[in-house]
Amino acid sequence: MRLLKWGMAAPIILLAIYTIQPAWFGPFASWATFLPGAQIIALRGWLVVGFAVLAVATGVLSVVFRCFGSAHATRVLALVLTGTALCHAGTIYFRGLGDDDLTVAPQKNDITVMQYNTEGGQVDFDVVADNIVKNHVQAVSLVETSTQAGKDMVKKLRARGQEFQFFHQGVSRWDSDWRSSVLLVNKNLGTYVPFTFEHDGKGTQRTLGARPEEPNGKPAFISVHPVAPVPKYMEEWREEVTNIYTMCDTRKDAIILGDFNSTRDHQKILGVGTSCTDLSKDAGIGGWGTWPAKTPSLLASPIDRVLTGGHYRGVGGSVLNNGGSDHRAVIVRIAPEK
Repeated sequence: MRLLKWGMAAPIILLAIYTIQPAWFGPFASWATFLPGAQIIALRGWLVVGFAVLAVATGVLSVVFRCFGSAHATRVLALVLTGTALCHAGTIYFRGLGDDDLTVAPQKNDITVMQYNTEGGQVDFDVVADNIVKNHVQAVSLVETSTQAGKDMVKKLRARGQEFQFFHQGVSRWDSDWRSSVLLVNKNLGTYVPFTFEHDGKGTQRTLGARPEEPNGKPAFISVHPVAPVPKYMEEWREEVTNIYTMCDTRKDAIILGDFNSTRDHQKILGVGTSCTDLSKDAGIGGWGTWPAKTPSLLASPIDRVLTGGHYRGVGGSVLNNGGSDHRAVIVRIAPEK
C-alpha cells in the first residue's frame, strides 16, 4: 500500500516541480511548447490557485490516512504542492506588481512606449488617445488594428496637440483586422522611416518597424504579433516566436513591443532571446497579466510585452484596461543605460 501511494505521488511531485520552471528539465523543457503545456505554463496565476487547492485537499487526505495508518506520501505531496503554489506566487511577485504614475513628465532622455491589442478596433480610440497624451507616450504599437483606424488615431492625437508619424503593413481593408498592426512614433523623436524583415524568418509578416532616418541616439521600434498557440497552429507558433525572440538578440538598436502570444517562460524554454532585457519586468510590472482583460490581472497571461536587446532599462510602467478589447494595454518608460 505504501509503494502504491508513493507510486501515485511521485509523478504529481515531478509535474508540480516541472511547472515552476520547465527550462530546468533540459531536453524535456520543450514539452511546455506543445499542447497543453504551452497554454498551462502561460497562466501562473491559475497555477497558484490550482496548486493551493490541491495542497489543501491533499492535506485533508493525509489527516484521513493518518487515522488508518501511514500518511507519509500524502503529507510530502501536500508540502510539495504548497511549495509549488508559493513558488508560482513568488515568481509573479518578483516579476513586478507595480503601477507607476506615468502622467509625471519623463526625464530628458526617457522614452515612453505603449503596446495595445485593440481586438480589431473594438475599443474607444478617444480613450486610447487620451491615455497616450496623458502618459507622455511617444511610440505606440497597436496590434489587430486596421490601417484606417491607425490614420484616425493620428488625427485624434493631432487634435490633442501631438504629431505622430504613422507606419502600417498595407493590409487590405477587406482583410481581417487581426492581421494588421500599426506603429505610431512621435515626431519629437525625430524623423523615422520604415524598414523590412525579409531576412528575419517566418513570423515577421505581421511585424513592422521604424528606425531613425539619421542616427540620433534614438532606438528603432518594432511591433510584433506572432500567431496564437491554438491547436491548428502550434508548429507555426513555435517557429514564429522563436524567430521573433531571436530578432531581439540580433537587432540591438531596437525596442520590440507587441502581442507576443507567449510569455517570459516560453522565451526561456525555447532558449532564444537570451540577451534580451524584459523592460516590463525592469519597470516592475512584469507580473501583471494582460490577456484576457475580463480576468483579474493576477490570473491573466502576460503576453503583451516590451523587450530590447540594446542598452536600455525600464524605469516605470503601468498596465491599463482601456475597455472594449480582450487585452490590457502595457505602458513602459525606458531610459538609456548609464
